[in-house]
Amino acid sequence: MDRSRSPKGRGPKPGPKADTRAQLLKIGEAAGYPPHSWIYTADNRASASDDVLAAPLEDLTSLAVFSPAVRHGRSSGQQAQHYSLSNHIEMILDSSRVDAFAKAIAAVAQGQRVLDVGAGAFCLLGRIALKSGAVFVRCLECNPAAAAHAVDVFQMELADLALPPLRYLRLTPAALHPDQMQLIRSNKPRSWHVHIEDAESRCVAEAGVLQAEVGEAECTLLLWPDSGEFPATLEVKTGSSDSDDYDIIVHELLGHICSSEGVVPVMRGLLSRLPSCKAVPEAAGTFFAPAGVQMNRTESALFRLFNGQECFEAPGKYNALKFKAEWLLADPAIFEWFEFHPSQLATLGSQQRLVKFHIRRAGRFDGLHFHLVVRLDASTALDVLSTRTTWCTTYVRLLQEPLWLQEGDILTCQCRVVPDDLAKYSVQVLGPDHAILAEFHWEGCS
Repeated sequence: MDRSRSPKGRGPKPGPKADTRAQLLKIGEAAGYPPHSWIYTADNRASASDDVLAAPLEDLTSLAVFSPAVRHGRSSGQQAQHYSLSNHIEMILDSSRVDAFAKAIAAVAQGQRVLDVGAGAFCLLGRIALKSGAVFVRCLECNPAAAAHAVDVFQMELADLALPPLRYLRLTPAALHPDQMQLIRSNKPRSWHVHIEDAESRCVAEAGVLQAEVGEAECTLLLWPDSGEFPATLEVKTGSSDSDDYDIIVHELLGHICSSEGVVPVMRGLLSRLPSCKAVPEAAGTFFAPAGVQMNRTESALFRLFNGQECFEAPGKYNALKFKAEWLLADPAIFEWFEFHPSQLATLGSQQRLVKFHIRRAGRFDGLHFHLVVRLDASTALDVLSTRTTWCTTYVRLLQEPLWLQEGDILTCQCRVVPDDLAKYSVQVLGPDHAILAEFHWEGCS
Protein backbone atom coordinates (compact mmCIF):
# COMPACT_ATOMS: atom_id res chain seq x y z
CA MET A 1 0.00 0.00 0.00
CA ASP A 2 1.27 3.45 -0.90
CA ARG A 3 1.05 5.30 2.41
CA SER A 4 2.12 8.58 0.80
CA ARG A 5 -1.37 8.96 -0.63
CA SER A 6 -4.44 10.02 1.31
CA PRO A 7 -7.26 7.49 1.84
CA LYS A 8 -9.37 9.27 -0.78
CA GLY A 9 -6.56 9.11 -3.36
CA ARG A 10 -6.15 12.85 -3.69
CA GLY A 11 -2.39 12.72 -4.14
CA PRO A 12 0.61 12.82 -1.82
CA LYS A 13 0.40 14.73 1.40
CA PRO A 14 2.75 17.69 1.63
CA GLY A 15 5.77 16.72 3.68
CA PRO A 16 8.03 18.82 5.91
CA LYS A 17 10.23 19.82 2.97
CA ALA A 18 7.23 21.09 0.97
CA ASP A 19 5.94 23.03 3.99
CA THR A 20 9.37 24.57 4.59
CA ARG A 21 9.74 25.53 0.94
CA ALA A 22 6.30 27.18 0.88
CA GLN A 23 7.13 29.09 4.06
CA LEU A 24 10.48 30.24 2.68
CA LEU A 25 8.87 31.43 -0.55
CA LYS A 26 6.24 33.31 1.44
CA ILE A 27 8.90 35.01 3.57
CA GLY A 28 11.01 35.87 0.52
CA GLU A 29 8.06 37.43 -1.27
CA ALA A 30 7.09 39.38 1.86
CA ALA A 31 10.61 40.78 2.00
CA GLY A 32 10.49 41.79 -1.67
CA TYR A 33 12.04 38.97 -3.68
CA PRO A 34 9.98 38.58 -6.86
CA PRO A 35 7.59 35.60 -7.07
CA HIS A 36 9.67 34.00 -9.86
CA SER A 37 12.77 33.80 -7.65
CA TRP A 38 14.00 30.31 -7.00
CA ILE A 39 15.47 28.85 -3.82
CA TYR A 40 19.06 27.87 -4.44
CA THR A 41 19.99 24.29 -3.56
CA ALA A 42 23.56 24.94 -2.46
CA ASP A 43 25.39 23.39 0.48
CA ASN A 44 24.56 26.41 2.63
CA ARG A 45 20.82 26.09 2.07
CA ALA A 46 20.10 24.55 5.46
CA SER A 47 21.80 27.28 7.51
CA ALA A 48 20.34 30.02 5.31
CA SER A 49 16.86 28.51 5.68
CA ASP A 50 17.20 28.41 9.47
CA ASP A 51 18.26 32.07 9.57
CA VAL A 52 15.30 33.15 7.45
CA LEU A 53 12.73 31.09 9.33
CA ALA A 54 13.92 32.60 12.61
CA ALA A 55 13.22 36.16 11.42
CA PRO A 56 10.03 37.88 12.66
CA LEU A 57 7.69 38.21 9.66
CA GLU A 58 6.67 41.75 10.62
CA ASP A 59 10.30 42.91 10.22
CA LEU A 60 10.70 41.62 6.67
CA THR A 61 9.19 44.63 4.91
CA SER A 62 12.16 46.76 5.98
CA LEU A 63 14.84 44.34 4.79
CA ALA A 64 17.04 45.25 1.83
CA VAL A 65 16.70 42.95 -1.18
CA PHE A 66 19.32 42.42 -3.90
CA SER A 67 18.95 40.54 -7.19
CA PRO A 68 21.83 40.00 -9.67
CA ALA A 69 21.51 42.01 -12.89
CA VAL A 70 23.41 41.43 -16.12
CA ARG A 71 25.97 43.93 -17.41
CA HIS A 72 24.90 43.48 -21.03
CA GLY A 73 21.18 44.13 -20.99
CA ARG A 74 18.39 44.70 -23.48
CA SER A 75 18.00 47.66 -25.79
CA SER A 76 15.07 49.96 -25.06
CA GLY A 77 13.13 48.40 -27.95
CA GLN A 78 13.71 44.90 -26.61
CA GLN A 79 12.75 46.03 -23.12
CA ALA A 80 9.41 47.37 -24.39
CA GLN A 81 8.62 43.95 -25.88
CA HIS A 82 9.81 42.22 -22.69
CA TYR A 83 7.30 43.88 -20.33
CA SER A 84 4.57 41.50 -19.20
CA LEU A 85 1.05 42.35 -18.07
CA SER A 86 2.11 41.75 -14.46
CA ASN A 87 4.77 44.48 -14.87
CA HIS A 88 2.12 46.94 -16.07
CA ILE A 89 -0.23 45.98 -13.22
CA GLU A 90 2.55 46.55 -10.67
CA MET A 91 3.14 50.02 -12.14
CA ILE A 92 -0.52 51.13 -12.04
CA LEU A 93 -0.78 49.92 -8.42
CA ASP A 94 2.30 51.95 -7.43
CA SER A 95 0.40 54.70 -5.60
CA SER A 96 3.47 56.89 -4.95
CA ARG A 97 4.28 56.90 -8.64
CA VAL A 98 0.69 57.27 -9.92
CA ASP A 99 -0.29 60.02 -7.46
CA ALA A 100 2.76 62.12 -8.33
CA PHE A 101 2.10 61.84 -12.07
CA ALA A 102 -1.63 62.53 -11.61
CA LYS A 103 -0.94 65.70 -9.63
CA ALA A 104 1.47 67.07 -12.23
CA ILE A 105 -0.72 66.16 -15.22
CA ALA A 106 -3.86 67.64 -13.64
CA ALA A 107 -2.04 70.96 -13.26
CA VAL A 108 -1.44 71.39 -17.02
CA ALA A 109 -3.82 69.20 -19.06
CA GLN A 110 -6.99 71.34 -19.07
CA GLY A 111 -7.92 72.25 -22.66
CA GLN A 112 -4.66 70.85 -24.09
CA ARG A 113 -3.66 68.37 -26.80
CA VAL A 114 -1.65 65.62 -25.10
CA LEU A 115 0.65 62.87 -26.38
CA ASP A 116 1.16 59.87 -24.09
CA VAL A 117 4.29 58.15 -25.42
CA GLY A 118 4.94 54.62 -24.17
CA ALA A 119 1.35 54.39 -22.96
CA GLY A 120 1.54 50.78 -21.77
CA ALA A 121 -1.19 48.20 -21.27
CA PHE A 122 -3.58 50.62 -19.52
CA CYS A 123 -2.88 54.04 -21.14
CA LEU A 124 -2.72 55.25 -17.56
CA LEU A 125 -1.19 58.70 -18.11
CA GLY A 126 -3.34 59.37 -21.18
CA ARG A 127 -6.46 58.48 -19.22
CA ILE A 128 -5.43 60.82 -16.40
CA ALA A 129 -4.86 63.62 -18.92
CA LEU A 130 -8.31 63.02 -20.45
CA LYS A 131 -9.98 63.09 -17.04
CA SER A 132 -8.02 66.26 -16.21
CA GLY A 133 -9.68 68.13 -19.09
CA ALA A 134 -7.47 67.50 -22.13
CA VAL A 135 -9.42 67.97 -25.38
CA PHE A 136 -7.39 65.39 -27.30
CA VAL A 137 -5.06 62.59 -26.15
CA ARG A 138 -3.10 60.23 -28.36
CA CYS A 139 -1.61 57.17 -26.65
CA LEU A 140 1.37 55.63 -28.47
CA GLU A 141 2.60 52.17 -27.49
CA CYS A 142 5.23 50.25 -29.47
CA ASN A 143 4.36 46.85 -27.94
CA PRO A 144 1.36 45.56 -29.96
CA ALA A 145 0.21 43.21 -27.20
CA ALA A 146 0.20 46.04 -24.63
CA ALA A 147 -1.71 48.33 -26.99
CA ALA A 148 -4.24 45.57 -27.69
CA HIS A 149 -4.71 45.04 -23.96
CA ALA A 150 -5.33 48.77 -23.46
CA VAL A 151 -8.12 48.61 -26.03
CA ASP A 152 -9.55 45.51 -24.35
CA VAL A 153 -9.67 47.36 -21.02
CA PHE A 154 -11.73 50.14 -22.61
CA GLN A 155 -14.15 47.47 -23.84
CA MET A 156 -14.32 45.95 -20.34
CA GLU A 157 -15.27 49.37 -18.99
CA LEU A 158 -17.99 49.79 -21.61
CA ALA A 159 -19.42 46.39 -20.68
CA ASP A 160 -18.87 47.09 -16.96
CA LEU A 161 -17.09 43.74 -16.57
CA ALA A 162 -15.47 43.29 -13.16
CA LEU A 163 -12.50 41.35 -14.54
CA PRO A 164 -9.08 41.58 -12.81
CA PRO A 165 -7.50 44.19 -15.17
CA LEU A 166 -10.44 46.54 -14.66
CA ARG A 167 -10.52 45.93 -10.91
CA TYR A 168 -6.87 47.00 -10.71
CA LEU A 169 -7.50 50.09 -12.84
CA ARG A 170 -10.42 51.15 -10.64
CA LEU A 171 -7.98 51.49 -7.76
CA THR A 172 -6.34 54.39 -9.64
CA PRO A 173 -7.50 57.91 -10.63
CA ALA A 174 -7.61 56.77 -14.30
CA ALA A 175 -10.81 54.71 -14.30
CA LEU A 176 -13.71 55.72 -16.58
CA HIS A 177 -17.39 54.75 -16.56
CA PRO A 178 -19.64 53.21 -19.24
CA ASP A 179 -22.03 56.15 -19.41
CA GLN A 180 -19.15 58.52 -20.26
CA MET A 181 -17.75 56.60 -23.21
CA GLN A 182 -18.14 55.71 -26.84
CA LEU A 183 -15.50 53.41 -28.34
CA ILE A 184 -14.70 53.07 -32.04
CA ARG A 185 -12.36 50.14 -32.73
CA SER A 186 -10.76 49.06 -36.01
CA ASN A 187 -10.43 45.42 -36.99
CA LYS A 188 -7.57 44.52 -39.31
CA PRO A 189 -5.10 41.60 -39.52
CA ARG A 190 -1.91 42.30 -37.66
CA SER A 191 1.65 40.89 -37.49
CA TRP A 192 3.03 40.00 -34.08
CA HIS A 193 6.80 39.79 -33.58
CA VAL A 194 7.74 36.94 -31.28
CA HIS A 195 10.84 37.26 -29.09
CA ILE A 196 12.55 34.40 -27.26
CA GLU A 197 14.71 35.23 -24.27
CA ASP A 198 17.18 32.93 -22.58
CA ALA A 199 16.82 31.93 -18.93
CA GLU A 200 19.35 34.44 -17.62
CA SER A 201 18.03 37.36 -19.70
CA ARG A 202 21.42 37.71 -21.35
CA CYS A 203 20.15 38.07 -24.91
CA VAL A 204 16.96 38.45 -26.92
CA ALA A 205 16.60 36.83 -30.32
CA GLU A 206 14.00 37.49 -33.00
CA ALA A 207 12.16 34.21 -33.53
CA GLY A 208 10.06 35.13 -36.53
CA VAL A 209 6.69 36.68 -37.20
CA LEU A 210 3.38 35.14 -36.23
CA GLN A 211 0.36 36.19 -38.30
CA ALA A 212 -2.82 36.48 -36.29
CA GLU A 213 -6.32 37.59 -37.24
CA VAL A 214 -6.95 39.98 -34.36
CA GLY A 215 -8.40 43.41 -33.91
CA GLU A 216 -5.79 46.03 -34.72
CA ALA A 217 -4.55 47.64 -31.54
CA GLU A 218 -6.03 51.01 -32.41
CA CYS A 219 -9.19 52.66 -31.21
CA THR A 220 -10.78 56.05 -30.66
CA LEU A 221 -12.52 56.83 -27.38
CA LEU A 222 -14.98 59.72 -27.12
CA LEU A 223 -15.62 61.08 -23.65
CA TRP A 224 -18.45 63.37 -22.59
CA PRO A 225 -17.63 64.60 -19.05
CA ASP A 226 -20.89 66.59 -18.89
CA SER A 227 -23.91 66.62 -21.16
CA GLY A 228 -23.77 69.33 -23.81
CA GLU A 229 -19.97 69.54 -23.95
CA PHE A 230 -18.00 68.82 -27.09
CA PRO A 231 -16.56 65.30 -26.66
CA ALA A 232 -12.94 64.94 -25.67
CA THR A 233 -11.07 62.31 -27.66
CA LEU A 234 -8.48 59.67 -26.80
CA GLU A 235 -6.81 57.59 -29.51
CA VAL A 236 -4.70 54.47 -29.01
CA LYS A 237 -2.12 53.73 -31.69
CA THR A 238 0.67 51.21 -32.05
CA GLY A 239 4.04 52.86 -32.68
CA SER A 240 6.71 55.07 -31.16
CA SER A 241 6.66 58.21 -33.32
CA ASP A 242 4.06 60.77 -34.33
CA SER A 243 3.94 63.85 -36.57
CA ASP A 244 0.98 65.79 -35.13
CA ASP A 245 1.13 68.90 -32.94
CA TYR A 246 0.74 68.72 -29.17
CA ASP A 247 0.83 71.03 -26.17
CA ILE A 248 1.87 68.42 -23.59
CA ILE A 249 3.89 65.19 -23.71
CA VAL A 250 3.37 62.75 -20.84
CA HIS A 251 5.76 59.82 -20.55
CA GLU A 252 7.18 57.21 -18.21
CA LEU A 253 10.04 55.86 -20.33
CA LEU A 254 12.33 55.82 -17.32
CA GLY A 255 14.40 52.86 -16.19
CA HIS A 256 16.12 52.11 -12.89
CA ILE A 257 19.02 53.94 -14.52
CA CYS A 258 17.11 56.87 -15.99
CA SER A 259 18.15 56.70 -19.64
CA SER A 260 18.22 52.90 -19.99
CA GLU A 261 14.71 52.59 -21.48
CA GLY A 262 15.22 55.04 -24.35
CA VAL A 263 13.68 58.23 -22.98
CA VAL A 264 16.46 60.45 -24.37
CA PRO A 265 16.26 59.67 -28.12
CA VAL A 266 12.45 59.58 -28.01
CA MET A 267 12.10 62.94 -26.24
CA ARG A 268 14.87 64.53 -28.29
CA GLY A 269 13.03 63.60 -31.48
CA LEU A 270 9.67 64.88 -30.25
CA LEU A 271 10.86 68.12 -28.65
CA SER A 272 13.04 69.07 -31.62
CA ARG A 273 9.89 69.46 -33.75
CA LEU A 274 7.55 70.76 -31.00
CA PRO A 275 9.23 74.01 -29.89
CA SER A 276 6.45 75.11 -27.54
CA CYS A 277 5.63 71.74 -25.99
CA LYS A 278 5.83 70.99 -22.25
CA ALA A 279 6.62 67.57 -20.81
CA VAL A 280 5.53 65.69 -17.70
CA PRO A 281 7.90 64.80 -16.16
CA GLU A 282 9.89 67.88 -17.05
CA ALA A 283 13.29 66.42 -16.04
CA ALA A 284 14.84 63.23 -14.69
CA GLY A 285 18.18 61.65 -14.02
CA THR A 286 20.26 59.25 -11.99
CA PHE A 287 22.15 60.14 -8.80
CA PHE A 288 24.93 58.02 -7.32
CA ALA A 289 27.14 57.80 -4.24
CA PRO A 290 29.89 55.62 -2.73
CA ALA A 291 28.51 52.96 -0.42
CA GLY A 292 29.45 50.27 2.04
CA VAL A 293 26.77 47.56 2.30
CA GLN A 294 26.51 45.67 5.57
CA MET A 295 23.57 43.29 5.43
CA ASN A 296 22.19 41.92 8.67
CA ARG A 297 21.88 38.19 9.29
CA THR A 298 18.41 37.83 7.77
CA GLU A 299 19.22 39.96 4.71
CA SER A 300 22.33 37.89 4.11
CA ALA A 301 20.40 34.64 4.50
CA LEU A 302 17.73 35.73 2.02
CA PHE A 303 20.44 36.85 -0.40
CA ARG A 304 22.13 33.43 -0.25
CA LEU A 305 18.87 31.54 -0.41
CA PHE A 306 17.31 33.30 -3.38
CA ASN A 307 20.36 34.30 -5.43
CA GLY A 308 22.61 31.28 -5.09
CA GLN A 309 25.61 33.42 -4.15
CA GLU A 310 27.48 33.23 -0.87
CA CYS A 311 28.17 36.97 -1.08
CA PHE A 312 28.26 39.83 -3.58
CA GLU A 313 30.37 39.20 -6.66
CA ALA A 314 32.92 41.89 -7.47
CA PRO A 315 32.64 43.40 -9.93
CA GLY A 316 28.90 42.83 -10.10
CA LYS A 317 25.64 44.68 -10.69
CA TYR A 318 22.49 44.22 -8.58
CA ASN A 319 18.95 45.55 -8.60
CA ALA A 320 18.07 46.66 -5.08
CA LEU A 321 14.90 47.29 -3.11
CA LYS A 322 14.89 49.22 0.18
CA PHE A 323 18.57 50.13 -0.06
CA LYS A 324 19.47 51.86 3.21
CA ALA A 325 20.56 55.48 3.08
CA GLU A 326 22.79 54.80 6.09
CA TRP A 327 25.01 52.69 3.81
CA LEU A 328 25.98 55.77 1.76
CA LEU A 329 29.35 57.30 2.67
CA ALA A 330 28.76 60.64 0.91
CA ASP A 331 25.91 62.78 -0.35
CA PRO A 332 24.53 61.59 -3.73
CA ALA A 333 25.62 63.52 -6.83
CA ILE A 334 24.44 63.60 -10.45
CA PHE A 335 25.49 60.69 -12.67
CA GLU A 336 23.22 61.76 -15.57
CA TRP A 337 20.56 64.48 -15.87
CA PHE A 338 18.12 65.34 -18.66
CA GLU A 339 15.81 68.35 -19.09
CA PHE A 340 12.77 67.54 -21.25
CA HIS A 341 12.17 70.99 -22.72
CA PRO A 342 12.72 72.31 -26.28
CA SER A 343 15.15 74.92 -24.95
CA GLN A 344 17.27 72.21 -23.27
CA LEU A 345 17.93 69.86 -26.19
CA ALA A 346 21.66 70.11 -25.47
CA THR A 347 21.13 68.00 -22.33
CA LEU A 348 19.54 65.19 -24.38
CA GLY A 349 22.74 63.53 -25.52
CA SER A 350 25.95 61.93 -24.29
CA GLN A 351 27.28 63.22 -20.97
CA GLN A 352 30.62 63.12 -19.15
CA ARG A 353 31.22 64.19 -15.56
CA LEU A 354 34.08 64.34 -13.10
CA VAL A 355 32.51 63.97 -9.65
CA LYS A 356 34.35 64.41 -6.35
CA PHE A 357 32.76 62.82 -3.30
CA HIS A 358 33.70 64.17 0.13
CA ILE A 359 33.31 61.29 2.57
CA ARG A 360 31.01 62.48 5.35
CA ARG A 361 30.98 59.23 7.35
CA ALA A 362 33.95 56.96 7.97
CA GLY A 363 33.29 53.45 6.75
CA ARG A 364 34.11 50.56 4.45
CA PHE A 365 33.77 51.48 0.78
CA ASP A 366 32.89 48.58 -1.52
CA GLY A 367 30.78 49.97 -4.37
CA LEU A 368 28.50 52.60 -5.86
CA HIS A 369 24.76 53.02 -5.47
CA PHE A 370 22.59 54.58 -8.22
CA HIS A 371 19.01 55.81 -7.88
CA LEU A 372 16.43 57.53 -10.09
CA VAL A 373 15.19 61.08 -9.43
CA VAL A 374 12.18 62.40 -11.37
CA ARG A 375 11.09 66.06 -11.39
CA LEU A 376 7.51 66.05 -12.62
CA ASP A 377 7.05 69.81 -12.23
CA ALA A 378 8.32 72.62 -10.03
CA SER A 379 6.47 71.31 -6.97
CA THR A 380 6.39 67.53 -7.47
CA ALA A 381 9.32 65.12 -7.50
CA LEU A 382 10.09 61.45 -6.86
CA ASP A 383 13.36 60.35 -5.28
CA VAL A 384 13.52 56.56 -5.50
CA LEU A 385 16.08 56.34 -2.68
CA SER A 386 13.70 57.90 -0.16
CA THR A 387 10.33 56.89 -1.67
CA ARG A 388 9.37 53.23 -2.15
CA THR A 389 8.21 52.65 -5.73
CA THR A 390 8.25 49.85 -8.29
CA TRP A 391 11.49 51.32 -9.63
CA CYS A 392 14.52 49.54 -8.20
CA THR A 393 17.79 51.19 -7.36
CA THR A 394 21.13 49.83 -8.60
CA TYR A 395 24.09 48.69 -6.54
CA VAL A 396 27.41 48.08 -8.30
CA ARG A 397 29.82 46.06 -6.18
CA LEU A 398 33.35 47.14 -7.12
CA LEU A 399 35.66 45.74 -4.43
CA GLN A 400 35.64 42.25 -2.97
CA GLU A 401 37.65 43.51 0.00
CA PRO A 402 36.26 46.88 1.18
CA LEU A 403 38.52 49.91 1.54
CA TRP A 404 38.35 51.86 4.79
CA LEU A 405 37.72 55.57 4.20
CA GLN A 406 38.05 58.31 6.80
CA GLU A 407 35.68 61.23 7.13
CA GLY A 408 36.98 63.98 4.83
CA ASP A 409 38.61 61.62 2.31
CA ILE A 410 37.87 62.30 -1.35
CA LEU A 411 36.80 59.76 -3.97
CA THR A 412 36.84 60.91 -7.59
CA CYS A 413 34.61 59.36 -10.26
CA GLN A 414 34.96 59.83 -14.01
CA CYS A 415 31.55 59.08 -15.55
CA ARG A 416 30.36 58.65 -19.12
CA VAL A 417 26.78 58.11 -20.38
CA VAL A 418 25.74 57.41 -23.99
CA PRO A 419 21.90 57.38 -23.88
CA ASP A 420 21.08 55.65 -27.17
CA ASP A 421 18.60 52.85 -27.85
CA LEU A 422 21.20 50.56 -26.25
CA ALA A 423 22.48 52.96 -23.60
CA LYS A 424 26.10 52.60 -22.48
CA TYR A 425 27.57 53.58 -19.11
CA SER A 426 31.02 53.65 -17.54
CA VAL A 427 32.54 54.86 -14.29
CA GLN A 428 36.14 54.94 -13.07
CA VAL A 429 36.84 55.43 -9.36
CA LEU A 430 40.03 57.03 -8.01
CA GLY A 431 40.94 56.79 -4.34
CA PRO A 432 42.20 59.49 -1.97
CA ASP A 433 45.73 58.92 -3.35
CA HIS A 434 44.43 59.38 -6.95
CA ALA A 435 45.16 55.73 -7.79
CA ILE A 436 42.50 53.87 -9.78
CA LEU A 437 40.46 51.72 -7.40
CA ALA A 438 37.99 50.24 -9.88
CA GLU A 439 36.30 50.61 -13.25
CA PHE A 440 32.90 49.37 -14.34
CA HIS A 441 31.06 49.34 -17.68
CA TRP A 442 27.55 48.19 -18.53
CA GLU A 443 24.85 48.69 -21.14
CA GLY A 444 21.11 48.44 -21.66
CA CYS A 445 18.25 47.44 -19.36
CA SER A 446 18.47 44.63 -16.83
